[in-house]
Amino acid sequence: MPAEQHGLQPGYALRLMRDEDIPALIEICKLVYPDDAPYSPQQLADHGRVFPEGQFVVEHTPSGAVAGIQATLVVRWIDYGDYASWDAFTAGGCFLNHDPANGHTVYGADVMVHPEHQHHGLSRVFIEAVRRLVCDKGYWRVRGGSRMPAYHLHHELDPEAYIRLVVAGVIDDPVLSVHLKEGWRVLGPVPNYIPRDAESCCCAALIEWLNPDWDGKDPGI
Repeated sequence: MPAEQHGLQPGYALRLMRDEDIPALIEICKLVYPDDAPYSPQQLADHGRVFPEGQFVVEHTPSGAVAGIQATLVVRWIDYGDYASWDAFTAGGCFLNHDPANGHTVYGADVMVHPEHQHHGLSRVFIEAVRRLVCDKGYWRVRGGSRMPAYHLHHELDPEAYIRLVVAGVIDDPVLSVHLKEGWRVLGPVPNYIPRDAESCCCAALIEWLNPDWDGKDPGI
């Protein structure tokens, strides 16, 4: 995957996840989510087994170290609905509910970048990789839950009002505002998306990107 096709800075390479990446990915998870249990080796192995083409890794080529990962699966949306939790969409983090035979939606389950490699545009690289996957495979869309880590500073607002003010640019949220700049559309709030996410008050914003090559018809699922 040539760097120039993915907006990668020199010294980084985009590729698919390998089994030998698993220990490094667990360490990244511990650094990015210090208050949460990391993925287990079995969960990460399951990700690669059920949807290998949807697990993207950026490698720091001078050191050979894993710099970050984007994890995805395919779901049939009507099996979950707009208010399902992260645990429901990912079958508790194992992705064994991956359903490419019936689903039209790529679900962006997780993106993690090692703190030493943040602010190098890797999140944008992962977004472009997933969107390219959607177009190449003929899926309808990408959806995911955007954290809202500044929401805990605005207890006077309900989630819908908070999202509306972030969309309007009145409030800057460290995650949701970035997603908006990257071309995601916000569909609404998801209460209890990640119950252990205190900064987001357990909530998320449901975000979506549609495949521009889709025929325009809603598949209904």
